[in-house]
Amino acid sequence: MKKQYFIYSLSIVFGIWISTLLHELGHAIAIWIFGGKVNYILPSLTWGVTSYTGSFAVWQETIIYAAGVIVNFIFGFIMLNTGKKTNYEGFFDVIGYCSIVLGYINLMPFYGDGALLAELWGFYLIMVIAIILTMVGGVLVAKDAQDKKYGGR
Repeated sequence: MKKQYFIYSLSIVFGIWISTLLHELGHAIAIWIFGGKVNYILPSLTWGVTSYTGSFAVWQETIIYAAGVIVNFIFGFIMLNTGKKTNYEGFFDVIGYCSIVLGYINLMPFYGDGALLAELWGFYLIMVIAIILTMVGGVLVAKDAQDKKYGGR
């Protein structure tokens, strides 16, 4: 039993770190696509920074800010589906859930990328988008948990 807790704890730490790194790489890829220069990427367990230079149109900034969250959602759902094909389903599930939750946190209009998007498009619009995505994601995650009998009947 103690080994199982250690593995889940390790997967949470690893999941948060790898999700943060991939999130920041999502921003970096969008910046490179639009011709900007990435100075550095600093991922940690609590936050990440992608420093860059370049001049971008509003629609390009929107994509740059949203790219990290999009990567979090894609990576999260890949991890949830990867676990189904291995003997380490719980390990991959925890990493997937960490990535999805990190994406939702970053989408909120009072923190991180969501705050930057709110500056461009307005607080209420970003809040409505975040709530809709949270509801859709919540249904998908709940269905996944029910299929795996974590919380289902």
